[in-house]
Amino acid sequence: MRSTARRLPEVGDLPLPTMRKQSFLLLFVISAAFLVVFGNRFFPFPERTHAQLPPASTEEASLDRRVEAFFRHLMQSSTSTATEAAFEEIFQDGSQVPRTSSEAVENMSKKFTDLSNSEIGRLHDHEKIGSKPIGKDVIVLKYLTKHDRAPVLWSFMFYRSPPPRTTGTTSTTTPPMSASNTWNLILVRLDTDLESAM
Repeated sequence: MRSTARRLPEVGDLPLPTMRKQSFLLLFVISAAFLVVFGNRFFPFPERTHAQLPPASTEEASLDRRVEAFFRHLMQSSTSTATEAAFEEIFQDGSQVPRTSSEAVENMSKKFTDLSNSEIGRLHDHEKIGSKPIGKDVIVLKYLTKHDRAPVLWSFMFYRSPPPRTTGTTSTTTPPMSASNTWNLILVRLDTDLESAM
């Protein structure tokens, strides 16, 4: 009498497509394990210390230097008077915009001092996180400052006023902008809510 028990298939009994699938799966698992264990040694990721931003134009670089000087001054300030001096310095470009009056500078300085004392702590470092031109004559520079307890998002809006129109000309269009026009800081905004940066 014959036995009705089924025997398991041996390697030689498997159809060729099934063997190929198993071979590819085994090769894939071995490759993935190799990459997990040795991947950083053979394929290192480039190190990034700061956000990689496109190179700034000459005018933007000049505005960056003003903001950088402001943050250096702010980091060295230990009193509310020194903090106010830092804000006055960045607004000292002769701007005619009412928001940059001495009262507005004093209010901004007080807001930052109060925020530093109560919520965020002392300023330690800063980095530029972006810039956005709005037309040809407005640019917004964004920075992130790092404090003891929290980061702060800063926005600096600069405006370049057009040159005065000359009288007696037949042209009715605005003259082209020249590089000699000064950029005035018209708005500084600081925000502890970083979701607005996303």
